[in-house]
Amino acid sequence: MKQQTIIQGLVAVAVLGVAIAAVFFRPQSQYQTVMVSPGDVPVSEQWEIKEVIDGTTLKASRGWKNRQLQLCGIEIIPGEEQQAETYLQQLINNSNNQVPVLTVKQNTEGWLSEVFVRLGEGEELASALLIIEGLAVVSPEVHECFYQEGLEMAEELATQE
Repeated sequence: MKQQTIIQGLVAVAVLGVAIAAVFFRPQSQYQTVMVSPGDVPVSEQWEIKEVIDGTTLKASRGWKNRQLQLCGIEIIPGEEQQAETYLQQLINNSNNQVPVLTVKQNTEGWLSEVFVRLGEGEELASALLIIEGLAVVSPEVHECFYQEGLEMAEELATQE
C-alpha cells in the first residue's frame, strides 16, 4: 500500500472518531432542551468555576486561561438577582465547580457561553434551569445562543407552571 493511502485512511479514521465523540459526549438534557444537531455546536470544554459573580456571570479557569463567562440568552428578572445568584451557586456546587462550557463569542463583558451543570444523573443548561425556576427570562440576544430553541422551550415550560 502506498504511504499516502495509509495516511489518508488514518486521517479518515481520526475524523470519524472525533465526530462520534462529539455525538456521545455532548451535554444531554432530561428536559429535552438540547435541540440542535451535533454538527451545529462545537464540542464543550471543561472549565473550573472560581466564583459566581451574579446570576449570569461566572469567573472560570481552564489551564492557564482565566475567563469571565456570561450565560447566553437570559436576563435575570428584576428583584430576583440574589435568589438567582444563590441558585446558580448551588448548581455550580453540585457540579463540584467543574462544568462543560461552549463558548459562543467574546463580548465587552467577557465570554458569552453555554454552561452546563450536573443535575441528577445528567447535565442541564444552567440558563434553562434559571428560566424554569422563574428567576430569568429569555433575552433579546437569545438568537446568538447555540441552544436558543431549548431556552425558548424552558420559558414556555416556566409560564405553563
